[in-house]
Amino acid sequence: MPNTAHQLRAARLTSGMSQVELAKASSTDQSLISHVESGSRDTRTRTLDRLMSTMGHQMVAIDSVELTALDTAITMRRWLARQRPDEAGKALQEFSAGLHRVDAATMVALTHSQPLSTEHRRWDAALAQVIEFRLDAVSAPMPAWLRSSGLLGDEVAWLDVASQHSTTSPHPAHNQ
Repeated sequence: MPNTAHQLRAARLTSGMSQVELAKASSTDQSLISHVESGSRDTRTRTLDRLMSTMGHQMVAIDSVELTALDTAITMRRWLARQRPDEAGKALQEFSAGLHRVDAATMVALTHSQPLSTEHRRWDAALAQVIEFRLDAVSAPMPAWLRSSGLLGDEVAWLDVASQHSTTSPHPAHNQ
């Protein structure tokens, strides 16, 4: 599924709209939205812009080859659905390393959109905590969704996931 499909679906879910509601509000067919979200159909930029603006969102190009939080969550979800937690852990580790490689502004852009759930709360918490750790390390602002997600807390989920699935922690002190 292409990145635009992920972003459209995430924006729609974040906005609390069904495909039918979005179709009605944007004067388009629900089937088009379904096909675009599934990645089975490409759409013109103008149509995508209209759909996104209907929900109060917009598409933004990021000058980076690193994965977004949204893409990482989708990858982790696929691996977890296949009973491959080690691969999900590697995806989380690669995302953390990618955030470490970019500047603060790019890091904010890569984590701004709320990722879809991995369908496993502790993995969702691990992803959220990696984001918090990386943004905090460069004194970057936290996305609003991160604080309101309920995924940050006393328990360090990413460390739990890392220790159980042989994944390197994003915190250098924990890798010794």
